[in-house]
Amino acid sequence: MFRERPLTLVCLLIAIAAGCTGRPAVPFSIPAAGSPAEFQMIRFKWPVGTVLTYQIEQFLELRIGPDRHTAGDRHRLSLTSQGRTAKGLTRVEIRFDGKLLGAALYDNDARLADTETLDRENPSIASELKAMVAFNDSAVFRAGTPEVFRINIPYEMDINASELGDPHLAQIRDPLHLTVRYQGLRRIRERDCIAFVSQLNLTKPVDWVSKEGNAATFDSGGGEELSYYRPGHGYLVVLYRNIILRGPSARGPFEGIFTQLATLDNVRSKEP
Repeated sequence: MFRERPLTLVCLLIAIAAGCTGRPAVPFSIPAAGSPAEFQMIRFKWPVGTVLTYQIEQFLELRIGPDRHTAGDRHRLSLTSQGRTAKGLTRVEIRFDGKLLGAALYDNDARLADTETLDRENPSIASELKAMVAFNDSAVFRAGTPEVFRINIPYEMDINASELGDPHLAQIRDPLHLTVRYQGLRRIRERDCIAFVSQLNLTKPVDWVSKEGNAATFDSGGGEELSYYRPGHGYLVVLYRNIILRGPSARGPFEGIFTQLATLDNVRSKEP
């Protein structure tokens, strides 16, 4: 059940929305020729000078009892590889809507090792920076996924919500069930990309606590994530995510729907 101010999250999202936008549509793709039956996903190595800029659309709809609240926004995320640090880590600068926030540091296996923030007085910034770059991995690299994917074969695992790189889910305390499928090559936005579909399901009620201390129990829900990667490099081209969570509240049934679309900006990017 919700405690104290259940609409704090709603008010916050409405306040920061840069002009309300509609819900992003599911990206259209078609099968491409030459799909391999098996595929080994690789992590992007971030060659120096690479710039990956994404246009991000987000939409949130909350229904609490008889009330409905919506908020939508658009942002630009730019990730710029600046080469190695003295400790041998690859430094990737993070800019959000043109503002420099800090950097992500990757090890030799292209795994996120740490983040640097310019706002050292705000401890939450570090986790937010991790969430900003984590979507580039998507569900494909979660613990339990195989080294080699076979087309349309489901791979199932239980994961922590924090592994999804989504700040709206990071406060869920219980494991979630994830199913990942490799779909072969698909043409999207005039590119042939490696495609994955991932489904998220609640197997039991889960507890969630917002940063403001408001609590809820979700007794049903799930979501879907579509992710498309550039073959041979492993960086994200398009990501679509739609998550629905439901549960009781003091004011009646609660339903939250969060939709996100991230698209690589070809003009503002400098791809390897």
